[in-house]
Amino acid sequence: MEGWIDKHLLPIDTMWQPADYLPDARDPDFINRVRHIQNVARDIPYDVLAVLIGDMITEEALPTYQSELLTLDGIDPRNEKGWAQWSRRWSGEENGHGDTLHTALYLTGRVDMRSVQRDTQQLIGAGIKNNSAGDPLETLFYVCAQERATHTSHSNVGKLLKKAGNTELYDICSRIGKDETRHATAYEKMVQEVINIIPSEMVVLFSNMMKKDGIIMPAALLTESGKPQGELFNHFSHAAQRTEVYTAQDYLDIYIRLITKLKITDLVDLTPEAQEAQEYLCGRLPKVIQMKIKRDDPSKFVDDYKFSWISEPESTKTYSIPNEIR
Repeated sequence: MEGWIDKHLLPIDTMWQPADYLPDARDPDFINRVRHIQNVARDIPYDVLAVLIGDMITEEALPTYQSELLTLDGIDPRNEKGWAQWSRRWSGEENGHGDTLHTALYLTGRVDMRSVQRDTQQLIGAGIKNNSAGDPLETLFYVCAQERATHTSHSNVGKLLKKAGNTELYDICSRIGKDETRHATAYEKMVQEVINIIPSEMVVLFSNMMKKDGIIMPAALLTESGKPQGELFNHFSHAAQRTEVYTAQDYLDIYIRLITKLKITDLVDLTPEAQEAQEYLCGRLPKVIQMKIKRDDPSKFVDDYKFSWISEPESTKTYSIPNEIR
């Protein structure tokens, strides 16, 4: 990992910061800019706003993800180089995503920030539902897919915001999506490096992860106080599918991309166990996911759940995106 960090993470002094996308309170025109933000925010459809807030909470739960990455088997969190340095620098970039979205949503005037902050603490306290059992190499497969998924979600939310006339939030989501793509690409390169050394072991690890629970989103334990763990995440997920921000088809696309990018199908001279894992990953599993897609039409995810995150009269609550902004 030494020498890898600076090639795949941006120099702190040159990278973008939340202040680049938010109104400056020192600016004499600050109040007018906030009024503009609130005016255009009125046209954000209910479900799109809910998904945007859920994405923000996911980013805000960063302490959980960093602690997970620094406590993987064989990792010394006190190390100033290698994986530990990568994790800290990566966390710094991700932290900017949460800060930017948190402030931007606060300024819209449509969000109950206390409710959002409470549920963020609930998620951080619950930890991360990761089935890698502390294995650093299995975790690499997970973060490859997870970063690509967050890119998809942020980018698609941004497109819907732009169609709703909100260029400010579109710019933020687009910028975050590009960062997630860069992170995903870096993790893919890491995995490829290890596959080149121990292909059979890596194919078996990947297969085992997918057989357990597949690619679990980091906010899977999102919940409200006194409610079952993950219940709030289900409502968030339903909104994401209704708006087609992130669907089962996106899940399959990301998985197929990972299989293709890592050239899992092309690997030869594998152990018998690895050959069986390869057949599962490249043959049986995609078919299983395709069957799930046929069952899970986004239009089926009707859900009249009222998110405590969104503060507005019931009469303004809508559950679909007008055709003109699709």
